[in-house]
Amino acid sequence: MNLTPRQQMLVQRYMRDAAVALESAKLPERERDQALESVQSKIDRQIATLNAEGATDEEIQALLAKLGPAEQQADWAARRNPAPSRRFSLEMEGRVWLGVCAGISRFLDFPAWMVRTVAVLLGLALGPLTLLAYLVCFISLYFRPGHPDFPKIRYGLAAARFAGTLIAAVLIGWVGHYALRLVFFLHEQLLKRPVPDVGDWGWLAARESSLFFWAFVCCTPIALLSAMPLTKGWDYSLKRASQAGLALYGIVISFGIASHIVGIILDFVAEFSAGRAG
Repeated sequence: MNLTPRQQMLVQRYMRDAAVALESAKLPERERDQALESVQSKIDRQIATLNAEGATDEEIQALLAKLGPAEQQADWAARRNPAPSRRFSLEMEGRVWLGVCAGISRFLDFPAWMVRTVAVLLGLALGPLTLLAYLVCFISLYFRPGHPDFPKIRYGLAAARFAGTLIAAVLIGWVGHYALRLVFFLHEQLLKRPVPDVGDWGWLAARESSLFFWAFVCCTPIALLSAMPLTKGWDYSLKRASQAGLALYGIVISFGIASHIVGIILDFVAEFSAGRAG
């Protein structure tokens, strides 16, 4: 049935009052929209029962009066459309990595970009701890029922990436350790005396263990993430990031060895200069 402009105005005024009542109830936007749709559908059904040739303004007013105050209809619609139970779960639609941030966004009813921004800031502040927390969240949610369509975890690949990262870190640390020992050995054999204390130039000898620890802690979560069912080619990017981290670890070890050699050379030059001056 086509309504006249005045009749449309009467219905719109009723709907506006219902919307104000729902806003004062502080309902979430999604629930408020659902409730307004229910009120509008109820009005449309009632209007459809009137004279098919057209209703008078008085009939529309009587119909709205029969429905009761707009606030009452708003309350009825809100109770008829209760808030759906929200459950923290992985989100397939709109995921960037594994759907954890998208799931948090849906659970908290926050914009996804806001959740991802907080995750990035935490990553900058806490580093690998944030990645570990992300992995733990994903794995705990993955094994909950209700994700039949989620891509499967490649357990063999995850084990291979973990083992490969561990072995590479151990090999780099082992090579660096014995390369430094070789420097000491050659110094003792050629100069027939122990390696001198080179001070800050010999920082690697004191930090070998901590360097290995941080290389392992930083690279392992990235390697494990690269084996997860990521989207948009992130598996390849994270794999390369893990490899880059190991390469950086190797560069730091090499720099530490070179620093120790420079310290030995400077000590030798200082001793030689002092000898000539004497």
